Amino acid sequence: MSLRNKDSIILLCSHGSRAPSHSESLEILRNKINKDYKFKVTVCYLERNEPSLERSIQSNIKIYNKIIIFPLLIFEGIHFVNDIKLLIKKFGERNSKKIVLVKKISLMDEILPLTSQTFKEMFSNKKNLILVTCSSFSKKKSVISDLEKYTKLLAEKLDIKSFYFHFSGDEKNVIERIKNDYNVKNYSIFFHPLFLFKGYLYQKSSTIFTDTFKSDITIADPLMSQTKIYNLVVNKLINWVQTID
Repeated sequence: MSLRNKDSIILLCSHGSRAPSHSESLEILRNKINKDYKFKVTVCYLERNEPSLERSIQSNIKIYNKIIIFPLLIFEGIHFVNDIKLLIKKFGERNSKKIVLVKKISLMDEILPLTSQTFKEMFSNKKNLILVTCSSFSKKKSVISDLEKYTKLLAEKLDIKSFYFHFSGDEKNVIERIKNDYNVKNYSIFFHPLFLFKGYLYQKSSTIFTDTFKSDITIADPLMSQTKIYNLVVNKLINWVQTID
């Protein structure tokens, strides 16, 4: 399918956030894809922001012959299963050929190789690091399992012996554990919040760690602010669209 097909539209679907910077970042991505590839692109959200995914599908399904949904999510949490897939099933029963779900980016297969490469360059001469990761809370057990697996593999690739992982909201408990386990004066914290954009949870978690560890901390940028990840996301979407009939 041509990227300039006026009968098709891409829905960039994000979780949503109360922080304006989240929506602003998503709009920048939308504008870039629209400008560089001359393709109709809009944004939608799973919660907090408007338009919702459901409303976006409703408003576009009678206008376009093809709706391409690209979930900007890291984990296969409740939202991915209960919101995106159920909505596609709901609307797809009468429009099976009109709605296409692009496979989301893979944390282990696509994100990990790029973040490990970026962080190796950042810490090539630094020792005594403690890696700390976090993500948004999910009731789905596979999310915390994937976060643990990612953290362990990343620590291994970076040759970091000490690491912690947690859901956003549990920062104080993790900080207490770190202080109990180590003399933090001899270590530097590498805090890696696993969020695509600089939303509310990214900012909140980063502030708590910065206020605690002051100058002895490095905070990773949101994934979409990292060039390698940004290019991964754009190229994955464009490559998928080019294969759609």
